[in-house]
Amino acid sequence: MRYPRASLNHALSTNELPHPASESQHMTETRAQDEDTFTEPAKRPTKLPRWLEHSIFWAVLGVPSLINRITSKVGNPPFFDNDRFPWAAEIEAGWPNIREELDALLSEEDTIPAFHDVAPSQAGLATGRDWLTFFFYGMGARNDENCRRCPKTAALVERIPGMTTAFFSIMSPGKELKAHRGSFNAFLRYHMGIKIPDSRLCYMTVHGTTKRWEEGKSLIFDDRYIHSAGNLSDENRVVLFVDFLRPVPAPVEAMNRFILRLAQSVPALQEANENLIKWNAAHRPAGK
Repeated sequence: MRYPRASLNHALSTNELPHPASESQHMTETRAQDEDTFTEPAKRPTKLPRWLEHSIFWAVLGVPSLINRITSKVGNPPFFDNDRFPWAAEIEAGWPNIREELDALLSEEDTIPAFHDVAPSQAGLATGRDWLTFFFYGMGARNDENCRRCPKTAALVERIPGMTTAFFSIMSPGKELKAHRGSFNAFLRYHMGIKIPDSRLCYMTVHGTTKRWEEGKSLIFDDRYIHSAGNLSDENRVVLFVDFLRPVPAPVEAMNRFILRLAQSVPALQEANENLIKWNAAHRPAGK
């Protein structure tokens, strides 16, 4: 199946592929919004059309995905038992420090970009400022300035084995993310509730199973399964969002790390990193 250019941009930015059922709506929304997402997009050092770059890169992942599925040391369920990942308890123990840094950050909320301010392709999942993101790492690239603003949080996520991406995901009241799925199963996804106004109203559904975030509690899932999320409360919902490498035998992990290095050279990811640096420079809090 062919995906529109904006859908492929989204896949490269978040390792997620839109659900086919929402493709038509996604195409309409993103075409209308792409031009208004960020005023100074980075220039792309490439001569290939963006859709062709993305198609070539992700088309080769079929065999590696099969290898990851067969060799996974933790199986392939939609949700994982937290006990399979001992480091999760350490992250949970750090919740008070993370919450303290988050509260200070939210006092300067206007310095936090919307997802599509960093990666314009995200306009298909969110508009305006209904999904904010504060990145520590993006596909292996560290944002030093953001790590300095939340040093305890940065230090904790750096202790997660195989961590590749980490950020605060801030979802506005009433926001729901439509069904989508990841494009490569080398990664698993970790969420910990940092600020959850009402756990009854803040949910995520993976492969038909719905769970609810709780403050200081972990959820670990395989984002290759179709999933969606929502905040039906009247306050912001914040989770710590982390992608990390799936536990597999050493030769397979080497393969996945090689593919990650290739992904880091894709212009769309370089553009996102450059956009975040530009955003921080333009919105840096006074005296910092």
